[in-house]
Amino acid sequence: MKMNAEIFAAFSDFCERSGIKRTAQRCAVFAAVYGSRAHPSAEEVFGRVKKTLPTMKLESVYRILGDFHRAGLIKRVHLSGLSRFDSNTSKHAHFVCSKCGKIADIPMPELKLPPSLRGAEEVSMTLGGLCPVCAVRVKSKRA
Repeated sequence: MKMNAEIFAAFSDFCERSGIKRTAQRCAVFAAVYGSRAHPSAEEVFGRVKKTLPTMKLESVYRILGDFHRAGLIKRVHLSGLSRFDSNTSKHAHFVCSKCGKIADIPMPELKLPPSLRGAEEVSMTLGGLCPVCAVRVKSKRA
């Protein structure tokens, strides 16, 4: 996986701040997640990385993704029955198209939790329905 200058700079900064050694395997996994808005699964990341690093093992991808998640570089989200990985670590919700499976980030306003729930560490919201492309296709079939 080719890493552009912006992705490489972000990854290098992350490694320096986290004390994580910068390796070709970690760079490739980072590029596969950071360069994608598709919220890839570990298997999808592995498929992308394997193209440029044929000796990469799926177990290594899982370990690296876990390291990145624990360090706060990426989020692990459960969508469409799979664990997926998201480079957008800001607070946001997800929209999953019920027809094509496309996943999109949706800005989420700050929630005002009641005092009894102020200790909540994570909030997750997933919306479902038809994406604009699928909605047009469904509407045109009905016409």
